[in-house]
Amino acid sequence: MPDKLIDTNILVYAYDYSEGEKHEVSRDLLKQIWKEGGGVVCLQNLMEFFVVITKKVENPIDVTAAKTIVEDFLKSDNWMIIDRDVDTFLVLLTVFLNTEFPYGMQ
Repeated sequence: MPDKLIDTNILVYAYDYSEGEKHEVSRDLLKQIWKEGGGVVCLQNLMEFFVVITKKVENPIDVTAAKTIVEDFLKSDNWMIIDRDVDTFLVLLTVFLNTEFPYGMQ
């Protein structure tokens, strides 16, 4: 499976049960990555996910649970965590060009 760049919205939808079909599609995508690998996420996306999922969704999750989710991403061998600098921006562009996006994005 080619690497898949995951943005904040996909992370939030995957854990926000109130999002209906977006939740199901996002959850299934993340399940596939947790099983097979190939996930790429920016550290900033994880920070944004934490804030949104604990404060800004219809049914926020507990801060401790959100912290555990973020820690799982950071510790997993199935996820590449990138941060913002010139080199990772170039990697990001390469991953972006090779990523299939749901909902007609790109």
